Amino acid sequence: MARFEARTAQHTPSPSGFTGLGSSPRARAWAVLSIFAGLALSFGLLVPETHAMLPPGGVAAPAAERIDTFMSRCTDGGLSGSLLVELGGEVILHRGYGVLDRGTGRTAEADTPYHLGSLGKQFTATAILLLEEDGKLSTSDLLSRYLPDVPPDKAGITLDHLLHHTSGLPYLPQGDLAANLPMETAAREILAYPLVSAPGAQYGYSSPGYTLLAAVIEQVSGQDYDSFLRARIFEPAGMAHTGSDQDTVRWVGDLRTPSYTGSGVDDPIYPAVGWSRFRGAGSVVSTAGDLWRWEQALRSHRVLGPAATEKLFAPAVAVGPNIEHACGWNVAQSARGTTVIMHAGDLGGFNVDMRRLVDEHATIIFLSNARSGGRGYREAVSIAVTRLLFGPEPEFPPARVILNEETRRAWNTRWALPGGVAGADSIRARVDGDVVWLQPIGQAAISAVAGGDSSAMVAEAQLSALARDVVPILLSGNLAELSPLVHPSIPASLHIELINFWEATADSLGTPVETELLGTAWSPPSGGKTLLRIRGARATQLLSIDWVGGKLLNSEPVPGGAFELPFFAVSPDRVARFDLWAGRTTYIGRPRGASGG
Repeated sequence: MARFEARTAQHTPSPSGFTGLGSSPRARAWAVLSIFAGLALSFGLLVPETHAMLPPGGVAAPAAERIDTFMSRCTDGGLSGSLLVELGGEVILHRGYGVLDRGTGRTAEADTPYHLGSLGKQFTATAILLLEEDGKLSTSDLLSRYLPDVPPDKAGITLDHLLHHTSGLPYLPQGDLAANLPMETAAREILAYPLVSAPGAQYGYSSPGYTLLAAVIEQVSGQDYDSFLRARIFEPAGMAHTGSDQDTVRWVGDLRTPSYTGSGVDDPIYPAVGWSRFRGAGSVVSTAGDLWRWEQALRSHRVLGPAATEKLFAPAVAVGPNIEHACGWNVAQSARGTTVIMHAGDLGGFNVDMRRLVDEHATIIFLSNARSGGRGYREAVSIAVTRLLFGPEPEFPPARVILNEETRRAWNTRWALPGGVAGADSIRARVDGDVVWLQPIGQAAISAVAGGDSSAMVAEAQLSALARDVVPILLSGNLAELSPLVHPSIPASLHIELINFWEATADSLGTPVETELLGTAWSPPSGGKTLLRIRGARATQLLSIDWVGGKLLNSEPVPGGAFELPFFAVSPDRVARFDLWAGRTTYIGRPRGASGG
C-alpha cells in the first residue's frame, strides 16, 4: 500500500536535508528538508590538530561512560546510529548503537556508512573555495560567467549568493525529483525556476543553489563533481570510507545501510543513480570516523589554506537570532553564550549532525538511519551529549528490569483509566519479549500514555480540531486547500501524493467512507500524532496524521490496526517510556488487582 512518508526534524526554524515520500520508485523522489543549523564565529578558536583517536567501538574517560550509558538506554526506544565525541583534542567515544538493519538484526558499528544529506553541502562549498585558491574563479563572480543561458532575472546571482543562500532561488527542487537528468539539464531546469526574492536581498535556504555550484565546479575544473571531491578533498583528508551516493560498485552488502522513515520498510536510498537535482546539495555517503578525519584535515589546512578555511566559516548572513550562515555551515551563539559550528542533514530515514563546540574544545558527530514519528534522532542526541559534557545533565532513560514469566502474564491485561470517560478510556497492555506495549483507548488514555500534562492536553485538542478540518480536504482531493496546511519542508510537487494516498485508501475500503477521530498524542516541543478510524463499505483502516508546528507532516496506516507505544519494566508493576526529544520519562503503573490472561 502506498504511504505518505514525508519527514522532518524538530527544532528546525531553517531547513536543510532530504525527505522521502511513498514506496514506489517514482514516489520516492527525495526532497530537501529543513535543518536548524548551529553555531560559530571563528575557526581559529578550535584546538590544534590531533591524531588521537580511539579504535572503533572505544569508550574512554568518565564523561564518555555517562554518554555511553545514556545512548545504550536510548536504544530501547528504537535509536540506531554511530556517535563520535572529541574532548580537548582526544576522541573519548566512538561507537555504534542500536539495531541498524531490522530485517537481519545487524547492529550499528562505529564506522557504519550513512547518507549525509545536506551535511554534504560543506564539501561543495570547500570545492568552490579550492577553485578560488587555484585562481580559477572568485566567489564574487556572476554565475553567468560559468553557466550559459542564465535568464535576465538571475543575471545578478553571484557564487557568493549561492554559497550563502541569498540567491533568491526556491528552497526545494521542483518537478519530477527522481528523473535521471544530465547535470547541464538539471542546471537549466533550476535556472528556469521563479525566484522567491531578488538576488542578494535576503537569506532563503536553497538546495537547488548548491546544485548550481556543483555545475560550476564541473565547468571550471573539467572534472565531474564526484571525481573532484574524491581527488581534492576525500583523498587528501584520508577519508577512505567516503564517496558519492551514485557509486553502484562501492555501496553493496553491509556498506548499503538501510533507512527507516517510519513503521514500514523503505526502499534503499543509495546508490542513487540519476538524482542529478541533488548533486552538490546532498549526495555524499560517509562515516563518523571519516568526518573526524575531515575535521582534522581542516584544522591542519591539509585541504584548504588558512585564508580559505577562515572564509569557509566566516558568518555572512543572518538566519535568525544569534545564528548566521557561513559557507555550507551555520554560525551562532549557544544558549550558554558559547560558540559552536554546526550543520546537519536529512534524507529519508537518514539524519545526521556534526557540531564543534569551539569554546569547550569539543566535537560531536552523530549519524543515524532511523526516525521515530517523523523525527530524526540527530539533534536530540547532540543536545543531550552536549549537556552530558558541560551540563546541566539531562534526564536519563531509566534502567530497565527483566520480568519473570508470572509478571509477564500479569501485564497482559486491560484496565479503565481513573477519571476517564466510563467505558471509553482504558489502556490495554500486551507483552512481547521485554517490551510492554500499551494501547490507549480514548483521548484521556492517549494523553496519559503519551505523558501529556495540562498544556499538552490543550495542544492535543487544537491538533484534533485541525484534523477535523483537514480530513474532508484530503478525502475531497482539493490540492489548493491542502497545500497551505502542509509543512513547508514537503515540496509542493509531492502534496498530490498525500491526496493520492487518501483517495487510494478510501477506494480500497469501499465508498462511502466515514471517519472517526480517536484522539491526538502530543509530543514536545512541537510534534503530535492524530489517530483516525476510516470505515468503508468493505473494510476499516486506522490511519495516523503526524504534525510539526501545527502543519501536516505525514500520514500512513497504523501497523497492526492499533496505536501502541513501547514501554519497559522498571519494576514488576511499573513500566516507563523515555522521550528523547522531550527529555522526559512517562511512568505507567499496573493498577492493583489488574490481572493478565
